[in-house]
Amino acid sequence: MTQVKQRLSEDLLDQKRFLAESIMNEIYKAKSSLVSSYRKEMEAKCIQDLKYHIENLSEAIYLESQDLFIKYINWTSSVLESRDIPKTQLIIGLECMKTVFEKELDSKNLDLASLYIDKGIEVLKLKDVDKSEMGHYSYIKDPIAKEYLEYLLNAERHKANSLILNLISEGKPIKEIFLEIFQPVQYEIGRLWQINKISVAQEHYGTACTQSIISRLYPRILSTEKIGNVMVATCISNELHELGIRMVADFFEMAGWDTYYLGANTPIESIIEYVVLKKADLLAISATLMSHVSRVERLIRKIRDSEEVKNVKIIVGGYPFNRIPELWKKIGADGFATNAIEAIEMGNSLLLGE
Repeated sequence: MTQVKQRLSEDLLDQKRFLAESIMNEIYKAKSSLVSSYRKEMEAKCIQDLKYHIENLSEAIYLESQDLFIKYINWTSSVLESRDIPKTQLIIGLECMKTVFEKELDSKNLDLASLYIDKGIEVLKLKDVDKSEMGHYSYIKDPIAKEYLEYLLNAERHKANSLILNLISEGKPIKEIFLEIFQPVQYEIGRLWQINKISVAQEHYGTACTQSIISRLYPRILSTEKIGNVMVATCISNELHELGIRMVADFFEMAGWDTYYLGANTPIESIIEYVVLKKADLLAISATLMSHVSRVERLIRKIRDSEEVKNVKIIVGGYPFNRIPELWKKIGADGFATNAIEAIEMGNSLLLGE
C-alpha cells in the first residue's frame, strides 16, 4: 500500500462528518424538493448513511480493493430496495460525494477516490442489484430450525430453550444443533432484517436468546478431553457481532482445544497481550462489517512485528471474507474459514504445517 493511499484513507475518516454534511448540502442542491420534505431525523439518518459510505470508501482505498467497495454498494442498494428506496438515491449520493471531493481534495487524491466512486456508480447504473446481496434465499431448510426461529421471532424464549434441551435429551449431538439450528437461524435473522421483515429489536432479541441457550450448554461443551492446542478467538475493535466467533470457539473446545474467547470489540493491544499470556497456537479473528477489515489487517501486522507472537497462526472469518474469498491473503492471514468445521480443519492443518 502506498503512502498516498494510506494518507487519503486516513484523511477521509478524519473528515467524514464534515464531508458527509457537505455531501448532504449537495444533495439538497441536486434535489431541492428534499429541503422542505426532510425532517431533522431524516436528515440525520441520511448523514449517518453518508458517513458509512465514506468509511467503506476509506476502507477500500486502504486495502486497494475496488471489489470491497462494490460489495458494500451492492449490499447497501439491496437494503435500500427492501425499504422502497430506489437505487437512484444511492447514485445521487455518490455523485454528490464526487462533487464535494472535487472541492476538497487535491488532484491526485481526487483521481484516486474517483476510481472507486465511479466504479460504484457504474455498477449501480449497469445492472440490477446483485441477487446474492438481496437476501432472497432463506437459510432455513430443517423444520426444527424453522420452529426454533418462530419461537425467537415471537419472543418465546422459554419454548426455544425447551426445544433445544429436548433435542439434547433425545441424544442429538451439540455440534449438529450448532450447525443445523443455531447457525442457519442466525443467518436467517440477519437476512430478515436486511429485507426489512423484522426490526433491529427482534434481531437483537433472537441473538441474545441463542447466546443465553448456548451458555447453558457449556458444562457439556467444556467436558471434552484436551489435546494440548491453544486457541484465542476474538472480534476486532468496534466489532459487535460476536455470536459467530463464539460458536467457532465452542467448536474448537469440543474438538479438544483449550480456547479463550475474548468477545466483542476487543482492542488490538489487549488481543496481542492475551495471545502472549496464553501462549496461543492459533488466533481466530472475526469481522462482520466491510469497514472493519483494515482493523484486522492492522492487528495481523502488529502481531507479525512482535517477536513474542509473530509465529502464531492466524485465521479470519466473517461476511467480508465470505464475499471476497482472496481477501484473507491480502491482509496477511494464514487462512480463512466460512464456518466452524472449516475453521477446525484449517487450524489443525496450519499447526501440522500442511
